[in-house]
Amino acid sequence: GFPPEFRGGTELYTVGLGKALVRAGHEVHILTGSSQGRESPEIERFEWEGLSVHRLCRQGLFVDDWDKSYAPEVEVMFRGLLTELQPQIVHIHHWVRLTRTLVTACHDAGFPAVVTAHDTWTSCPRCFRMREESFCERELSIASCLDCVPSSPWQGRLELANEIELFRDDFRQELALARRVIVPTEAHRELVARTTGMSADRITVVAHGTIGDLTRVERRADA
Repeated sequence: GFPPEFRGGTELYTVGLGKALVRAGHEVHILTGSSQGRESPEIERFEWEGLSVHRLCRQGLFVDDWDKSYAPEVEVMFRGLLTELQPQIVHIHHWVRLTRTLVTACHDAGFPAVVTAHDTWTSCPRCFRMREESFCERELSIASCLDCVPSSPWQGRLELANEIELFRDDFRQELALARRVIVPTEAHRELVARTTGMSADRITVVAHGTIGDLTRVERRADA
């Protein structure tokens, strides 16, 4: 999400980071999802406090649902935006309301992508790992999650089981293909590693309060 439609912690962090990057001399474009459904997917463009924003509105409603987190039509539009903007780097802050194949699309098109995991969406269809009013530390699997994932009355156990496996496999691929995986705390680093099977050595801690004034570093030719 992104203002003015959403104003949560991830959104405000992204605003602050975008502004810091602009001050450091970078050109910044924001791609955001939306809860506003359309008859067909479309991208609306506007400026927010000096930042160029591309808001992608998906077809239909309830696009926050975990079982709608794979949207091939969104991936097609995202690839088109990559071709148009030709970014030097893509920074993924979340997949919700978009599609869970953003890093994969960047990798396939030759654009480096990094991820900041602000929450536990990559290993929990509920996003926040709350199970019966307690914090869940189980690894994402059919055995662990089938009786917990949000579902509708018309969804059978076999369909849900297949969706859980696809959700798990897609996000493990996203994290594996990311050039960097960033988290805000050491505890989050340990949790992401333990629940996704990812090596903790590949995860970098950057505290949310350290955006500040970024210093531009020129990349060496031999780097």
